[in-house]
Amino acid sequence: MRLVALSADPFRGETRILGPLAEWLRRGVMHATYYTINVDAVGLLPFNREIVVLLAGGYGLDQAGIAACRNAGMRMVHDMSEPVWLLPGTTVSRPDFYDEERLRVSMNACAIVTAPSEAQAAAIRAFGVRVPIAIVPSAPDPDAWRSQPPRAPRTRLRVGWVGLPGAHDDDLALLESIVGGTDHLVDWIFFGHAPPALRERARAEHRFQSRVEPVLYPTILAQLDLDVIAVVRGDSPYNRTKDDLIVRQAACLGYAVVASDRPALAGLPIPRIPDDPAAWAQILGAFAHHPERLREAAATLGAAIDAAADYQRMCAAAFAAWTGTS
Repeated sequence: MRLVALSADPFRGETRILGPLAEWLRRGVMHATYYTINVDAVGLLPFNREIVVLLAGGYGLDQAGIAACRNAGMRMVHDMSEPVWLLPGTTVSRPDFYDEERLRVSMNACAIVTAPSEAQAAAIRAFGVRVPIAIVPSAPDPDAWRSQPPRAPRTRLRVGWVGLPGAHDDDLALLESIVGGTDHLVDWIFFGHAPPALRERARAEHRFQSRVEPVLYPTILAQLDLDVIAVVRGDSPYNRTKDDLIVRQAACLGYAVVASDRPALAGLPIPRIPDDPAAWAQILGAFAHHPERLREAAATLGAAIDAAADYQRMCAAAFAAWTGTS
């Protein structure tokens, strides 16, 4: 079986496409080519592949690309890792990021669309996608996430926030209020970028280049030597569907997690906190003053997640969707 995969989102592609691809390549089931850029399907024809899998962010194939795939007899699968049309308007309005009609047409031209959760599948249907949707839950590759934090001595709790510009505009007001109410208790470390209003409050900031470092992401996140990852999500349509991948990644590294009280995070044993800076200060203060509670929270989360089994389930679900088998 021969497959070509296109990903315009290297970080999500690393998990949702390259992870399953690597698993099935190891088993000798398929031959595959993987691109981390938007490639016109016309250029794929010399490869004579049987399947094309797209993880295309805010874009899909254009009409010429769709026609070329169909004429070549390719099975097209579109993985929609997140409903980008629900992102904040300042992001979605960027013409270099998002083309609504092209994305909708591209998904409807596919044999199947894959999504990480039922909530995201519902958002995709509401977007006007009529083809079948298969659930392929996101899960980190435990082999890639074996790095462990150095656990250097410290006098203050190290709390990390992970985010890129644009994708978190709905979160910034809440994040600013939380940091403002807790930076006397903990050190905040920003991975991706520190929002400008918080840069002076940040203990540290690590900026990553999205097309350069996805394979290094687990190692860098471990080297930040955090105690807690704060999953701060404002109450928005986008965040109500966003999956729990960051929580599962944190668990692999032995970090505790505290998170906003959003439906997509309801199934994991983590403190889910209302949008009240005082409530965040209370839980982070408890972790800072009672290290045994921090260790217990990290251990409870780690014990609840079977990373190896979750990863195999993701790979199996992806293979079934890609190949049209059950």
